[in-house]
Amino acid sequence: MATDFSAEADESSRLVVQRLKQLYMECLRPVEVESHFSHFSDASFTASELEARPQVLLVGQYSTGKTSLIKWVTGIESCFLDIRPQPSTDKFMAVVHGDQEKVINGDAAT
Repeated sequence: MATDFSAEADESSRLVVQRLKQLYMECLRPVEVESHFSHFSDASFTASELEARPQVLLVGQYSTGKTSLIKWVTGIESCFLDIRPQPSTDKFMAVVHGDQEKVINGDAAT
């Protein structure tokens, strides 16, 4: 039963992305061309950028709830998501979906 839901969600996501690409190409892209938007921005969106998984960046002072938000949204309890009253993370961390939990050095993500 869960597989059916997952397949339906995947198909729904695919259809939404397909429609968003169509709207961009038919409605927004012509406006960008007509207004010479490329003069102000590097480039228009490519199909691969529109199809890519979304990325979210959380930035802020220490002890403002960034890690707590990640734990709440993902539902993950991990020793890598350390919450303390004093600053506890002094580096970047990427949280991505995967089969197993592991740490990848920050310079390996480039």
